[in-house]
Amino acid sequence: MIKLAAFIYAGLAGVLFGFQISLALGAPLGHLAMGGQWPGVLPDGLRIATMFQGVLIAVFALVVLRRAGVIAKPNFPAWSIWVVLVFSTLAVIANLATPSLAERALWAPVTIAMWVSCIRVWLAGRISH
Repeated sequence: MIKLAAFIYAGLAGVLFGFQISLALGAPLGHLAMGGQWPGVLPDGLRIATMFQGVLIAVFALVVLRRAGVIAKPNFPAWSIWVVLVFSTLAVIANLATPSLAERALWAPVTIAMWVSCIRVWLAGRISH
């Protein structure tokens, strides 16, 4: 069950990663990000930020996969799952609170599923240690 939760997290993180990188490369999907304040292509500064967010999401997926025992490397400190859990919680809050209906409808379910998966992996790790 823990590995399934990790795969769910990683799969959804892959979707988010692709979305963030698409934004960074100039996809006109701004209405689905950052509160929908910039419809179309995001300004350059935000495109750089989405690139960073994409990389961070990929690292978070590695942390979850490692914690669940799906991958052996890279090694992360035990507290790194807490970082993922905190950011996942903030993502849920942000996506539930966004003024953009389209963004909320698309990303709130995704971030909730990632959050639940992260909690499952975290709890399994706590029980086994």
